[in-house]
Amino acid sequence: MTNILYTVAIDNDGNLIKANDAEKDNDFFCPVCKTDLILRKSGKTGKGTKRPHFSHRKLTPNCIPETALHCSYKNLPAKKIEHYLNSKMPLTISWHCNFCGENHSGNLLKKIKAVNVEQNLIVCQPDIALIDNSEKVFAVIEIVVTHKT
Repeated sequence: MTNILYTVAIDNDGNLIKANDAEKDNDFFCPVCKTDLILRKSGKTGKGTKRPHFSHRKLTPNCIPETALHCSYKNLPAKKIEHYLNSKMPLTISWHCNFCGENHSGNLLKKIKAVNVEQNLIVCQPDIALIDNSEKVFAVIEIVVTHKT
């Protein structure tokens, strides 16, 4: 548990912040267990420079690597999508259609007005739900961690 590299934390205002963008002498909190984190941004190891990251002041048993990684990487795309929505910029995606065999692309946000994280849909609770103009879930995004942290 001591070798978890947390690359994202929550600041005093509740915003997600990446370790690369964080400044020393600020307060940071774990996105999973909400305990204090320390920004580690300097120093050399025998193998080179360490990557900027956060670490717990005190280790907590309920904060496991997969949970921390999943929590961070469902909130980061949600924030990015919100940024695109607020800026009224298109978010172009591309996909291959197994039905027609063609490649397609389009603006993911064309019919979207809001983004919700962990919205309860009774039968499931997707990581990210995209809400359309009629207040209905238009699409969902699920973040899957498939490799070791």
